Amino acid sequence: MKIAILIPTIKLGGAEKYWLMNERLSTINVWRKELIWISAIVA
Repeated sequence: MKIAILIPTIKLGGAEKYWLMNERLSTINVWRKELIWISAIVA
């Protein structure tokens, strides 16, 4: 049983960003979503 550990990394506009530490695929997926979300704000 794998446990995903959530760690707050960045606070942007009051929204906390989290890293999924124990699963690489989950971490990559979260990071992709973060990139899309951030690029949407910057654009």
